[in-house]
Amino acid sequence: MNDLTKRAVISSCEYFKECIDQTIDTGIKAGNKMSMNWLSEALNYPNRKKLERDFKRYLNTTYSDYIAKKRLTLACNILCEEKVSIKAVALSCGFSNSATFCNAFKRQFGLAPSVYRVDRYKQRVKQGCDCSKEKRLNSAA
Repeated sequence: MNDLTKRAVISSCEYFKECIDQTIDTGIKAGNKMSMNWLSEALNYPNRKKLERDFKRYLNTTYSDYIAKKRLTLACNILCEEKVSIKAVALSCGFSNSATFCNAFKRQFGLAPSVYRVDRYKQRVKQGCDCSKEKRLNSAA
């Protein structure tokens, strides 16, 4: 593969990921059911099977693993930045209930979301940040 071909492949991968991320982020915020059929329609993909193949080809993962990671990453951000309940975090990230969310979070990170929130607060205090916002978060945990 020559340099031009390599750049084209990298560019295609980056463009694919950018389109996927933007569409999924919009879908999560809108509360859409995040199925592969929904995504293929939202992206005007020819069919679901091609989208599944492109997930493997460009992102080296499956759709379900990718969407779970996106939801949990969003949850981490919300847990650290906003004063909301664990249930509210779960629902805003597209989980059907807080139990499902907590189980997925524990599988991914090895601790409960509430413990994660407190640990992040303690970590920021140790780093000497102004944690006036985090103090309010800590009381919500």
